[in-house]
Amino acid sequence: NSMPDNEKEVWTYSSAVGLLLSLLPETFRSSVNEEIISTAHQTLSVNPDASSDWDLFGDRQSIYVLALLHGLWHHLNAKHLLESVRKMLVDVKRCVKNEAQLVFAFKAFAPFIQRLSLENPSMIPEVHYAILRMYITIVSM
Repeated sequence: NSMPDNEKEVWTYSSAVGLLLSLLPETFRSSVNEEIISTAHQTLSVNPDASSDWDLFGDRQSIYVLALLHGLWHHLNAKHLLESVRKMLVDVKRCVKNEAQLVFAFKAFAPFIQRLSLENPSMIPEVHYAILRMYITIVSM
């Protein structure tokens, strides 16, 4: 297995891959979105005693996918970031059915709230509403 085995390596590796993906056409970046949706559809489990993101989910694949998404979104220009977040909000909102999936969605979007508010302040209510709808869906189940 060629995947990094510690938290620092994962974030460094994913940032480098994210930088490369951010320079490629949309068709390449969309594969990351598809992987996020695929991971969000999985039965995830959350470790309530986790001391870091590295230990939060029951499997490393979820962390690798989140790290890759963060690496990509960190390096995208404002236009592509807003497009990607909007698409992800729609897609992820449809697949969140339990608390672990909600935590996964929150971990995907939350680190970018500040950047989104700087790039396009009108995007914040959209993100807030989508996360709130996900939460309401779970609570009402």
